Amino acid sequence: MEALECLKRIEKESVQTIYIDPPYNTKSSNFEYDDSHADYEKWIKEHLILAKAVLKQSGCIFISIDDNKMAEVKIIANEIFGARNFLGTFITKQATRSNAKHINITHEYVLSYAKNKACTPSFKILRTLLPIYDKPLKDLMRTIKSVFKQKGQAQAQLALKKQIKELSQKEHFNFLKTII
Repeated sequence: MEALECLKRIEKESVQTIYIDPPYNTKSSNFEYDDSHADYEKWIKEHLILAKAVLKQSGCIFISIDDNKMAEVKIIANEIFGARNFLGTFITKQATRSNAKHINITHEYVLSYAKNKACTPSFKILRTLLPIYDKPLKDLMRTIKSVFKQKGQAQAQLALKKQIKELSQKEHFNFLKTII
């Protein structure tokens, strides 16, 4: 069933949280869904209006979007939910794309809105450290602090550069290559 039809069948003000990942209107045919809506803004507006209707007063919506339509979607969401109910923007890192024509965009956004911010309980989203990174990064910090105390800032900077270069060769740490 299409999302729009599904939203019409849900009881009003019965949903606490909605996460939507709408088409990004890239006009691409590489997706399972129609990603080339002729009137994208009208299409997204209809979905957000219905989503707002089913949200509880204390509910939140999270809208995943990329650079292609981020500005338009934020304007529409501000219109529907009210800028005062904007909670924030999450930026999520994506896999590196190698087919960029100009700037290699490696992130997407998740816009978050409350239906009624005054009724929405506060919540914390804590940064979490994945266990795979915990020990190696703590070891790195411990080593650099030790070099700094014993040999000073110049040697600590050299040691840090060397340690990062070595760590970046490991499977899950290749992201460090961007800071070498």
